[in-house]
Amino acid sequence: MKHVLWTAVVLALLGGAGPAMAGDLPAAETTAPAGDYQAAWLKLEKGWEKGADVALFLGLRGGQATAVWFCAPARGDCHRMWADEVTVKLAGDSLKGEVKGRMAKVWAPIAHVGDYAYALDARVSGGKVAGTFTARIALKDQKEQTATGTLMGTLAGEEQLRKEQALPAGKDWPGYYGVGSAFRGPECGARMIADLGAARPLWKAEEPLPCMWGKGPDGRYKMRACVVGVDGGASSPVVAGGLAYVFYFRPAGPLANEPQLREEAAKHTPSPLGHQAYVEWHRPLADDIVVCLDAATGKTVWRTVLKERGVNLQTHKWRGFNPVPLVADGVVYVVDYANRVYALDARAGKLLWEYGKGSKQFTASAAGPLLADGVLVASLGEMVGLDPKTGRELWKGPGGNLLLWRKEGKDRVIALAEHRFKDAAGKNAACLLVSCFEPRAPGAGEGSGKVLWKAETPLWSPRDVGPLIEGGFLVGCEATKGEKPGEADFAKETQVLCYRLKEDGLEKAWAAPAPYPAVDKLALAIANGHVYVAGSQETFCLKLDTGERVGVAKAGGARTQTMFAADSRVFIQPEGRHGGQSFYMLDGDPKGFRVLPASGGGDLKHPGAGQWVPPHVHDTAYANHPVGYPLVDGRLFVRGHDGLYCYDLREAAPATP
Repeated sequence: MKHVLWTAVVLALLGGAGPAMAGDLPAAETTAPAGDYQAAWLKLEKGWEKGADVALFLGLRGGQATAVWFCAPARGDCHRMWADEVTVKLAGDSLKGEVKGRMAKVWAPIAHVGDYAYALDARVSGGKVAGTFTARIALKDQKEQTATGTLMGTLAGEEQLRKEQALPAGKDWPGYYGVGSAFRGPECGARMIADLGAARPLWKAEEPLPCMWGKGPDGRYKMRACVVGVDGGASSPVVAGGLAYVFYFRPAGPLANEPQLREEAAKHTPSPLGHQAYVEWHRPLADDIVVCLDAATGKTVWRTVLKERGVNLQTHKWRGFNPVPLVADGVVYVVDYANRVYALDARAGKLLWEYGKGSKQFTASAAGPLLADGVLVASLGEMVGLDPKTGRELWKGPGGNLLLWRKEGKDRVIALAEHRFKDAAGKNAACLLVSCFEPRAPGAGEGSGKVLWKAETPLWSPRDVGPLIEGGFLVGCEATKGEKPGEADFAKETQVLCYRLKEDGLEKAWAAPAPYPAVDKLALAIANGHVYVAGSQETFCLKLDTGERVGVAKAGGARTQTMFAADSRVFIQPEGRHGGQSFYMLDGDPKGFRVLPASGGGDLKHPGAGQWVPPHVHDTAYANHPVGYPLVDGRLFVRGHDGLYCYDLREAAPATP
């Protein structure tokens, strides 16, 4: 903080405008956990519901378990199993202790329905673990269930984990849209599995995360906080330089009626943690938190808390953007939900500078900031260009969601904003205003922010993931009204529209029919010269340069959906509204474009084959701006209800003879 203030003083003396700092803010706090990190994968034989085996992941810091994951389909008697108390320790060759917690249902009814305890007693030798466990399940108004059996598994240290799971250098997913602005990842040449049922769970991150909007408690049923915890936003993870980064918020600020709130919470759960979550729901402010994780192991590298900078919003239906960090040139740039911008050292987590006085209104104007032609561009209601090294303000302009257009080494910023007006008949109308900005004028050290052109288009709302940019093309979906209110937002004649980006404006390149039906939205991704667009039942593959349809696959998703591509695969996350998570994987090759299988079943939410339901605690964002899932060299990073999870989608290496 002293460094930031001194920078502001120096810039002021030099005649420049320093970062706009709110007065008397608490200093940023960065911590880096100490102790060796290890990971254990254990199989508890017949330790799950109905006598099924269950895989248990433990992340251990300095011999103490800090991360717990029951890697299995959800039980029929509860939806969530929270690990509230963990005493498992590794001492010498002994791995021993308990995992205790609550069992909860998050709908029909929303309730704390029971408690569980797993006691482990095992020995470790040569990286192998063997021993016994005892499980107790105490459901409300039912006889206690017990199980005793054998456990076996492996224990690996950081060196071994990195050797087996490290990401290749220079292959990053540094911002919300991945590489560029097309919702695609880096091409790593990974040999991908052909069946999502073969996805291998790698780790659950050491850092616990709060729930997102998909299962968040709001004013209609704030008692849900006693069961699911509090919201922390739905910012997507990003991956760069072998590290993963996540931004979230925690409620903060004083309350005068804590005793009364705890009494109210006690009527709904006996858990002190549930009581505390209900108290947190009511707090007026929020701490902004950025956490850095080792992408090979899931261990926490550093954690920076920016106290009381944000606004606490506890809801189920946030319909704005969820700002996502950008990693560039060794710095993590973060925009929060109160129009502040932070720059942190990507390796150490130190706060380098912060910009903005903050807002009392919970808001977000874009999916994240951009680094364009040496200028950090952020949308804070209005667009602002900042010096990325100091946070000094260079220029301001009209806001909107931001995309990067790079042509022949020259960067342009494309801003997307909804424009409302009266049509020729005097009726209310709206369109998507596309504006092109010059971040830095040729030879100008102070930047520019000059508007080069504006164009009104019939494209879909800027609160969505589209339009996207690839090369010199801007691709989006036409906005039309549904044929029947409440059934669909898109009619049969809805089109995918493609424009050429030019120095003086937009030129329509082609229009192609979009998949029908579609509920709430269509999803887009662009990779390898093709546009992929998904409705609720079908996905089309179109040539980027002509719009010609070259493939159709029977897969899609209802309501909010995310689509992304990498390493010749295309993924659809079909439902982002009610907290469930599942994925379809498609062969992205136009000659073989199809849905690939997902053996193993699961609690399927959508029709058709190929749906994979990952075995972690699910959650997603609600409404029109979903969560993104980085895919780097076959590793898929998924933000769940209580943490970040990593799966390996590469083909297993052949066994050594």
